[in-house]
Amino acid sequence: MTKHTTVNLISPDRLLTADPEGTVTGRNPSTGQPVWRGDKAPEDLASIHLGTWAGKPVYAAAERNELRLWPVAMPYDTPSVAPTSIGLEPGQTARTDTHTPYIELGDWYIRVPDTAGTLHDVMIPPGSTVLDVAADGTITTISATRIYTLDNTGKILEEKNFTAPESATKYPVRVWLLDDTHALLAWDDTERVMGVLNTSTGSTLFSGTPQAIPNATEPLLVDKEAKTAAIGSVGISYGDQAALIDLPAADLSAIHGSLIYANSNNGPVTLDLGNPEAEPKTWANYRAEDPAPALVTDDAVYVVATQLENTTVYRSNKTNDSAHQ
Repeated sequence: MTKHTTVNLISPDRLLTADPEGTVTGRNPSTGQPVWRGDKAPEDLASIHLGTWAGKPVYAAAERNELRLWPVAMPYDTPSVAPTSIGLEPGQTARTDTHTPYIELGDWYIRVPDTAGTLHDVMIPPGSTVLDVAADGTITTISATRIYTLDNTGKILEEKNFTAPESATKYPVRVWLLDDTHALLAWDDTERVMGVLNTSTGSTLFSGTPQAIPNATEPLLVDKEAKTAAIGSVGISYGDQAALIDLPAADLSAIHGSLIYANSNNGPVTLDLGNPEAEPKTWANYRAEDPAPALVTDDAVYVVATQLENTTVYRSNKTNDSAHQ
């Protein structure tokens, strides 16, 4: 397990961890008991997303020039499940944060599965980028002025107008899904712009000009209930208090409510999205080398501790005694 590995609360009833041998384990978040195991864990567990493939739920990750798909259901008496690996050619990239994973081919072509899971190439409207591939196979793309809904063959089913921020004249260069009805968009034209789109209505909720546009490999932290997010050096609040906030330099690790947890040169810190002018706050640890939490929920905090070849995920209950997994 590398330094990039973290824990991943992939669903309310399953927490993913990994070991140095490359096994990813799904655990009950409260007890730590294993309920699922898979081979070939990616270096960063945060890169695994829950999606749908051929009508069945899968865990998906893009790793080492391949798209890996693990079945969420593990057959009885099977010690672990091996992923289906789909090779990526030079210049191709896989996106797994969408409801159905897909492969970007370039030149307005993508590769998506049909209802049987067989991959085929689809041409999207030139000058647009993919917002989402739904579980039913429909594809949504966005251009500088339009949002398109396509069927699984690329036929346009619906078009609606889209008004981008004033200084954004081209289609977004990057797209991140925040939840089922919101997407984070980034433009890098004459000036850097980021905004949050309501994908149901096609309206931009708000936009701003961050100091830097996050790159495609930086992990996105989202609290869907609180409608807050963070990526790179950008904090996002897309609920009643809409805001785009530049964050100080730090290694982001978790988000819960308006608090972002991160590691800085001065140790673990919190950053408050509700008070964008506030300085990062440090707190006393058991040991100076203890990192910020890798995951925070309503009832617990999870911390990853690495010692030599062993990695332990500790669960600290907010109201009860601590436990480890």
